[in-house]
Amino acid sequence: MKPLQLLTFSLVLINEALCTTVMFPFVGKFITVLDKSMDESSAGYYSGILLGAYQGAMTIFCSRWGQVSDVVGRKPVFLIGFCSGAFCMFMVGMSESLWMAILFRVLHGVCAANAPLAKTYAAEVTEKENLAKVFGLLSVTWSFGAFVGPMIGGFLYEPATSPFLSKFAIFSSPDSLFVTRPALLPCATIAAYTLVAAALTSAFLPESNMRAIGFRGWVLERFFSKRRYGLSTTVDNDDDTAPAVPVPLDTHGNHRDGGEEEARELVAMEQHPSVVGGEGKHNHRGRRILADSDDDAARSVSNSSIVSIDLEYTSAPPILLHHSEASPHPHRKRDGDDDDESHTSDHRSRNDDATSSSSSSRSEFSWGHLLRHPILRRCIPMYMALCAYNIVYSEILPLYGIALQKDEGLQISTTDIGFVFTANAAISVVMNLLFPHVTKRCTTLFLWRACNLMFAATVMLNGVTTSLNSYHSRSLTMGWLIFLAFFRCTASTWCFSLSMMFVANAAPPEHLGKVTGMSHSFGSLMRSLWPLVAAPMFAWSISSHHWFPFNHYLVFAVSALLALYAYYLSLSLTEDDVMNPNKIPQNATSAATTPRTTIGTGSVSDDEA
Repeated sequence: MKPLQLLTFSLVLINEALCTTVMFPFVGKFITVLDKSMDESSAGYYSGILLGAYQGAMTIFCSRWGQVSDVVGRKPVFLIGFCSGAFCMFMVGMSESLWMAILFRVLHGVCAANAPLAKTYAAEVTEKENLAKVFGLLSVTWSFGAFVGPMIGGFLYEPATSPFLSKFAIFSSPDSLFVTRPALLPCATIAAYTLVAAALTSAFLPESNMRAIGFRGWVLERFFSKRRYGLSTTVDNDDDTAPAVPVPLDTHGNHRDGGEEEARELVAMEQHPSVVGGEGKHNHRGRRILADSDDDAARSVSNSSIVSIDLEYTSAPPILLHHSEASPHPHRKRDGDDDDESHTSDHRSRNDDATSSSSSSRSEFSWGHLLRHPILRRCIPMYMALCAYNIVYSEILPLYGIALQKDEGLQISTTDIGFVFTANAAISVVMNLLFPHVTKRCTTLFLWRACNLMFAATVMLNGVTTSLNSYHSRSLTMGWLIFLAFFRCTASTWCFSLSMMFVANAAPPEHLGKVTGMSHSFGSLMRSLWPLVAAPMFAWSISSHHWFPFNHYLVFAVSALLALYAYYLSLSLTEDDVMNPNKIPQNATSAATTPRTTIGTGSVSDDEA
């Protein structure tokens, strides 16, 4: 991507991190403001609902947005997520009751699909050998957002009490909205940033899904098509690898005069893009995209190796021609073609048979296919465990920080909590920059297992902070928390990058958006359920003086056990399983492992053809 496009793409990731982490430092105190009957020690019973509502809604709708983006494109869904997110964040800051804040967090989660789509976008514009670098960059930008988000939440919450902001009358006046609604300033700041990111995305971020038909195409296909064509047979030909080409029909359902010639011409255009004028370029999969001056032809040719010709919506089936029939010399290189031709063929190997047999219409990839996939059904539970133990720690740290010392808490300010989260994110940024270099020196599964063991050890040591805090030394307490954060953030940061690589490698290319959305839905499920469990569990553990490990250590012990479970799940995988998707067993009972040639609703497998 060009520098400006890369910057815009980074803003997408930063925005999602901001929306997720901005409430971490002040969620406990925010609940006491919304519900006057609660104090800091009992806020944990409801903080899980407020934080989990966002992720719970994402669980239900995330995979659907991924499927929508496979049809209409990534960019429109990005913009929907931005605009709805800005509105919902502002309304959370304006909330006057706990249930109003929960409602808008739910609505935000319903339309929040930018995080999984960003992973899909990155996988689409990146070749396999550069995945480690790009997913490292993904985590860097996310970590930067997680660096700024808690800082905004911790320093801008309740500006009337801030030593700097209280000097301005707009923040300190008793009648000011920023006094009666202390979370408005951080939430409004995030909303303003979101709108800026939406404008830049609309202007500069290119569409990565070359199979997308756009909203207009989806409406025509969904509501005005009399029939969705299915490729139920193939044309006999010596070249079994050449896909069939549909020939256009007229408005009466008859094969249009000159349709076969038009099909042959378009196939030739795909093999020799220079015939349409202008210099060709390549998309993320190494396929040739035609000149921008011929947008319609470019879209139909670059979608897949099957050329989609403006089919009229009729009930008559199209004639199917083979590439070898349409173009007499499909592999001959014309004089004047540049070296990009060889570049195209080199990068097509990543798609394998699945992409070369896919059509402009989408085949179905259901939850059942996901669960039957020999690799994904193992990688996704690992990702779920990763999300679970990270959200448990992120949920409990602010509650642990604001809890009173007599209740085995730390009793530190929201500014201090925001500083700890900021330090965590700063460490994550550095570790992400080192991630590509680390993966060159050790196998990915070894790194995954080592990081999970390191996380389990360091998260248990967080309980020692209560003993250190008894010395009433703020510098000792903060120094210990940041020391542990170095190891904990290193482990979790690298594990998130590894899990994204595992899923992206195993996902069928034509269903990458949906599979990424599915995996993110499972992760969101964990992020929505575990706060509902962990926060009340922590509130109970500090409600009276329980014996170890049922005191304040309890929730940290649960987080460590989840990390050990993620380690255990990885023992059933090999390095080839997670880094070489081409080596999936041939007898696997998964739609993803049996590439299918489809147009509309009909399909046939390669074996059947």
